[in-house]
Amino acid sequence: MATGLLRQIYPEERMSALSRLAELHGIALDYHDVRGKLHTVAETTLRALLAAMDVAAATDPEVESSLAAGIAVQWREIVAPAVVVRERSQPKLRVHLRAEWDAAPLQWRLFEERGTEHRGDLAPGDFPAAEGITLEGVELIA
Repeated sequence: MATGLLRQIYPEERMSALSRLAELHGIALDYHDVRGKLHTVAETTLRALLAAMDVAAATDPEVESSLAAGIAVQWREIVAPAVVVRERSQPKLRVHLRAEWDAAPLQWRLFEERGTEHRGDLAPGDFPAAEGITLEGVELIA
């Protein structure tokens, strides 16, 4: 199972499948209280939050299945629907493509919050593929 989408935040070897699933759905694995003390979110809480989001996570097999399905959904999206970039930061955009499109020229458009539009061309082969996966017989690269 490919988990590279999450590897940037938490190395896979440090995460349980439940933790990876929670992170995939935007659930923090820890938090600081009002006194600044760090707390780790309990497994039961992670499962309850995922259940509230209609993500099957009551058992370990359900977690594994939901994790695989969630990762597959992310890989099938060419780009995330929205990417938040802080001002004066170096933006990063993860692009998922079929491996055979690696040599095809692509056009892109970017709309800023204020409506400014940017356009350009991109040759995916000019950038190294960070990782790849095969889903249902289709090779994908990112």
